[in-house]
Amino acid sequence: MAAKEAGAEIIKFQLHLPDEEMHRQGMKETSSKMFAKWGDLYGFIKENQLSVENHQKLIEYCKEIDIQYFCTPFSLKAAQILKEIGGDAAFKTGSGETEALPMIEEVAAMGRPMVLSTGMSTLSEIDLSVEAMRAPVVHDVLVAAVLQRDVAAAMPLGAARAVDVVVLALGAPPPPARQRSSWMS
Repeated sequence: MAAKEAGAEIIKFQLHLPDEEMHRQGMKETSSKMFAKWGDLYGFIKENQLSVENHQKLIEYCKEIDIQYFCTPFSLKAAQILKEIGGDAAFKTGSGETEALPMIEEVAAMGRPMVLSTGMSTLSEIDLSVEAMRAPVVHDVLVAAVLQRDVAAAMPLGAARAVDVVVLALGAPPPPARQRSSWMS
């Protein structure tokens, strides 16, 4: 309710299914020490994830208070579950999944709007992701990066200009702030 009272129109969640999205042994070998309390990243996510039932309740609550539920599925199965429970107004692909092209293509085939978070992806990685999104259906693609133009201007050319180039390559700039949720309806 606090997000709604603060003027938010959209609230974003994540649906993790650790058994679908990561290899347990690989996580044990590569997880940061910050996850030691849980054994590894897998254990942390397993203990702290929202259940599918929690997501169902959140979807209903969001409808009750008139705020758009939005979710990042971290696997194809998570996207399929979101579709089944009505949490598929749109999907956001996490920046760590820009190279999960088969998943991106399958999620895009669901025909819902998608946000591709690029993080520090290269232009060629972004191009491949955008092509995967466009392969099954032709729809608008919004590429998101958490960089402000003034911050980006101070960064090295390769990292700074990717945001501008991608936005220009896809057409129009993002909609004004008060209209951002309309693309999901």
